[in-house]
Amino acid sequence: MTSPRAAVGFLAHTGWAAAVVVAGSRSEIRVIDRRRVALVEPPDSGSRFVYHMAAELPKAKAAGFVKKAVESAHRVALESFRALAGDVGTSCRLVASGIVTSASKLPESLDEILGSHPLLHTAEGVLYRNAIRAASEALDLPVVAVPARELPAKAAAALGTTEVALRAKLAEVGRAAGRPWAQDQRDATLVAWMALASK
Repeated sequence: MTSPRAAVGFLAHTGWAAAVVVAGSRSEIRVIDRRRVALVEPPDSGSRFVYHMAAELPKAKAAGFVKKAVESAHRVALESFRALAGDVGTSCRLVASGIVTSASKLPESLDEILGSHPLLHTAEGVLYRNAIRAASEALDLPVVAVPARELPAKAAAALGTTEVALRAKLAEVGRAAGRPWAQDQRDATLVAWMALASK
């Protein structure tokens, strides 16, 4: 018997991400797994604030510090993703990955980023979302990326329904899945559903 197709959706925070795995079809899904995945070691350490820490360093050291931190985040993200894939692999077959992103843009200059407090926060988000994307690609999973503000409208269009109907369906999925079912889980589920429907 063929394992059901599934997709995983991520909503990244600084140093970790909410992940939800869904299986089903374009019209109906169920939650297979949900968890908090680590993107830094050790989890919840102060080292997750990479750009904030780099801003406190001499300019000569900041670039090297960021480079090492990015490499570490990519490694930890891949380890976490492999663990998740291994756990769900007996009940379903992952075919795609979804990531909730931001519409914010970063300048290319590290000096410019480190000189702006709002850009420090933007850069942290980009770092961890990029780590998830790299892990997805390393596992040969195509990625669907959707800005958070556009997620409800784009999900409704991708799934061939209305935003109102989609909210009702998502509420049903949440009731079946049980708690926790906060915004993190709802958004990660939506982007996972979109990723699944894209395959």
